[in-house]
Amino acid sequence: DDHKGFSVVVPLGGAALIYFGAQHLKRVKEITAFALQMIREDGKIDAGQLAHRMGMSEVDVRVCLAESQRKGVIPFKADIV
Repeated sequence: DDHKGFSVVVPLGGAALIYFGAQHLKRVKEITAFALQMIREDGKIDAGQLAHRMGMSEVDVRVCLAESQRKGVIPFKADIV
């Protein structure tokens, strides 16, 4: 039957989406926690330092910070350098 392969691929694809979605949320939470710590200690968020600490690009860090701002976790008035 030609549909057997499809019935295996769909659940695996769903599992992969769930896994990578969970990884993204975990990474955003971690970045947000470090960013809030930077605000408390330095009064600003150093995106370059945060990117280095997380081992990812500064652009990706800034995207995660923007997501946290939209969710109301990081204040919009926070100084991101």
